[in-house]
Amino acid sequence: MTMAQHDQEMAALVAEHSERLFADLATPALLARADGGEWCREEWAQLASSGYLDALVPASHGGAGLAPADAFALARRAAYHALPLPLGETLAARALWCAAGGELAELEAPWTLGSNDASDGPQLSSTGGLRLRGTLRRLSWARHAGVAVLQAWNDAGQPCLVKVDLQGVPKEAGSSLANEARDTITLDMPIPDDAVLPLDRPAITPLPRVAGALVRAQQLAGAMQRCLDLTLQYAGERVQFGQPIGKFPAVQAMLVEAVGETAAAGAAVELACSRWDGDPAQLEFLTAVAKSRAGEAAGKVATACHQVHGAIGFTQEHVLHHFTRRLWSWRDEFGSETWWNRRLGELACSRGADALWPAVTRL
Repeated sequence: MTMAQHDQEMAALVAEHSERLFADLATPALLARADGGEWCREEWAQLASSGYLDALVPASHGGAGLAPADAFALARRAAYHALPLPLGETLAARALWCAAGGELAELEAPWTLGSNDASDGPQLSSTGGLRLRGTLRRLSWARHAGVAVLQAWNDAGQPCLVKVDLQGVPKEAGSSLANEARDTITLDMPIPDDAVLPLDRPAITPLPRVAGALVRAQQLAGAMQRCLDLTLQYAGERVQFGQPIGKFPAVQAMLVEAVGETAAAGAAVELACSRWDGDPAQLEFLTAVAKSRAGEAAGKVATACHQVHGAIGFTQEHVLHHFTRRLWSWRDEFGSETWWNRRLGELACSRGADALWPAVTRL
């Protein structure tokens, strides 16, 4: 067996096993508990023991060493089941810290990612020892996480990657539309030297915002696919005027739009994730495309799926809302489509007119 065949077989096994695990974990009872604000501790322990949270970490550093596209696909499959646990954040944060040259301790509590800009991000002062000050708003799963990996700026205005121990950090509880924890944390704390890494080396350019955007884009793709599957099933089963509503042209038009949007977003996301360990500049460019495309598609797919379902899709008893509320929430996190479209324009303009066409066609 060649190395390529081995990798393909491993990816297939991971896909099959993770699909079963996520389906078993994300029961209606679990979703209801999480929707009520409960932290699902036992289910988190099962997820942590699976080894999937280090899927993007190289085998040489104790991880599974999956190909980036296969590792990020775990976030898509978890989102397909609306698994209310920070799989994507933990996977990306640990991989990012490892890629930057940091050491990884044994995983206990979840990790999360911060993504503030330089204008309002945490500042790292070296006067009298390293000290981190600032505020991070709507930090994913902060009240349950043990570690946050975030970008900060030192006295010289240079970006750094910082690993923050969240134990004892003041937190103001908040939540997303999907009732996932989105807390505000206030930082004013000493930072050990080994918890700060420079971000001035080209190989480390995947910044927390880029990593987080890739996770959210995959999650959007997974949730859109589940919405679509639920809607196709409903359109084939719901009978009106003597025939399934999926036979009506107006409904078919909505289904076609949802299928096309889901496919286009999914393709853009897969391409971006496959370049995780490639050229950082191209990765950011493709991430901008993927996140903005997935965010735009999310709104259209959610609208079409609710229109086909009618009133039943808005009820608490129907499962659809678990996915559409996540679509509406995730599309704005780690940069909305407006933010990433603006960033995409900045990246394109910075390369000059002659580089635009090759950037679009030679991916």
